[in-house]
Amino acid sequence: MALTGCAASVSRPTATTAQARIAAPAATSKLFVVLVPGADLPKTDANWEALREEWQTSLASAAAAQQVDVALLPREPQTIAPSTVLARVTVNDYRYVSQAKRYGLGVMAGNAYMDLDVEFFSAPGKQSIGTRKFSTSSSAWQGVFSAMTPKQVEAVASEIVKEVAQK
Repeated sequence: MALTGCAASVSRPTATTAQARIAAPAATSKLFVVLVPGADLPKTDANWEALREEWQTSLASAAAAQQVDVALLPREPQTIAPSTVLARVTVNDYRYVSQAKRYGLGVMAGNAYMDLDVEFFSAPGKQSIGTRKFSTSSSAWQGVFSAMTPKQVEAVASEIVKEVAQK
């Protein structure tokens, strides 16, 4: 399935009937998100903090639209409080390109992309309630108006929050 939001193309496999919705508790009032670098990512990446900042901003915006309380955590919690869902976003691969870089360098800035695995957990016992895979990309053919990393993060964050908010 391909989703388009905020001019960013987000692809994810078509959900099977069993995967149609994340089984978030109906009384979910809080979403914790933890961003985890994938095994193949270098442990020191100059753009990791910029990516985290984009997630912080985009999650806050998406949560406000869905009326869900959200927090981006620095590390995964050992336990989850009742009425809380944890989304572990594993960043398998990404290339961070800001809009400013795209405007300044044009197509020479290259393409932005993300490959993400998201697993959702709920209380009690931090049980898995579903998974999703997302991938995003930009294209040099779209020129300076192509969706760079900020727009891609915004689109995926919106999808994650919607999964939990069940709206």
